[in-house]
Amino acid sequence: MENPIRKLYTELTNDELVVLLSEIESCEKTGLYPNDAKIRELCRKTASITGLDVSSNLLHVQIGILREGSFRWLNIKKRELN
Repeated sequence: MENPIRKLYTELTNDELVVLLSEIESCEKTGLYPNDAKIRELCRKTASITGLDVSSNLLHVQIGILREGSFRWLNIKKRELN
């Protein structure tokens, strides 16, 4: 059975992933996510799956996004080496 949380990340398009990673980068500078941030939408989707409140999911969502971005980057680098 597929993990529904993991599926949220693997189904992100590259463009969506770039937006989410950019939001994380911006938040590092400002300390805030705007109310219309895509990461907030992903937190709400995750909360509907886990039953946890949206705020509790933020760190997990950030890690999931960074992890997915890292895996995609790694796969690109592996293909370049072959």
